[in-house]
Amino acid sequence: MDFNTRMNPAVTQARKIGPFTLAECLGEGAGTRLYRAVRSHGVRPPHEVCMRVANNPLDSGVSKAIRNEYETLRAMDNPRVPRAYGHYPDESAIAMSYYTGASLSDVIQARNDGLIQLNISSALDIAIEVAHGLRHAHSMNGPAGMKIVHGHLGPQRIRITPHGELVLVGFGCIPRGRHPAYTPPEVASGMTATPNSDQWTLGSIMVEMIAGERLYTGAANVDDAVREGDVTYWVQRVVEQHPELAESLMTMLAPDPDQRFAQNHQLLKSLLATGRKIGGTVNRRSLASSVMAQGHHLTTVRPERNATRSGTPPPLPSSTTEVPSFLDAPAPERSMGAEVNGSPWSVETVPETQPTSLTPPEPPGPPAAVRYLPSEIAGTLLGSLMLALGAVYVLMVV
Repeated sequence: MDFNTRMNPAVTQARKIGPFTLAECLGEGAGTRLYRAVRSHGVRPPHEVCMRVANNPLDSGVSKAIRNEYETLRAMDNPRVPRAYGHYPDESAIAMSYYTGASLSDVIQARNDGLIQLNISSALDIAIEVAHGLRHAHSMNGPAGMKIVHGHLGPQRIRITPHGELVLVGFGCIPRGRHPAYTPPEVASGMTATPNSDQWTLGSIMVEMIAGERLYTGAANVDDAVREGDVTYWVQRVVEQHPELAESLMTMLAPDPDQRFAQNHQLLKSLLATGRKIGGTVNRRSLASSVMAQGHHLTTVRPERNATRSGTPPPLPSSTTEVPSFLDAPAPERSMGAEVNGSPWSVETVPETQPTSLTPPEPPGPPAAVRYLPSEIAGTLLGSLMLALGAVYVLMVV
């Protein structure tokens, strides 16, 4: 197969990599494309995978990055992280777990559109699951011998499967971009991401889930706001509703990384204690099902929907507006974290074939009348007869 054919995502039906045949292109990353692929022959699982493939297998930088992603996933081997199934050096490709379901970004957007409910208990449950996944990753050493750090976590890289399982995607891959709302101040200042950076991003995601608004929405100068990391306004909005979250959020979102939780188990302990205080019920499976039923698990880029403090959405960057140097276009993702082109204010997608105006499902009607089985009716009558005979017998004896 020639190079032009490799570069054309439409010409993939007959291309095979290892035992898998590429089925469809899910999106693009930094020098790579992400595909859904199926096993052509045999019964050995998995039958369906996600494959990251280099646009140019001769690009040594991209090939090295793909191998790094493979080795990172292999090192973790955790149900909250995609499993690596194979590395194909000749094609510069890796096969990993493929997930259906909805991203947390889809969930938040569906909630903001009034289609579903995302209560505080569910938001905490999701945050705790993410914290478990990060704790495992941070305890492992990657290919370079350093602790594994996600580094570009965001709602679009947190997936909820139809079975209610939560999966973190994007470990080890080249970051396509980073949204300002999920960028820790130290990373915005040019420092390398650390486990405490992932902790900060989780705090920012919690604020968005609970308050319904991203950090820095409406800020006059997003560049300066991100570098300073002053998120007091948004944290106060959450704490006013749920004072139990004050300690956790203020610690996670401290501008100074050294002022955050020193260990992952301390973060988990704080979130779990807060969850016990707040209580409530959660069901991730029904949450994912509701979002998928509304069509929010498939998306095309559209402008930011979050309102600013004054109620006016932030302006879209124009062609003459310079995006801050440390911020690239964010990477909305499908299925296994596909990265596609977007703007700094776009993070969600809806298929063009789906209606643009969706209405919430109608509330259930009144319960139907109770119906009894014949055996239940006969039992009731027999019991009444026996009770009457007993009463007559007592009267005769007296």
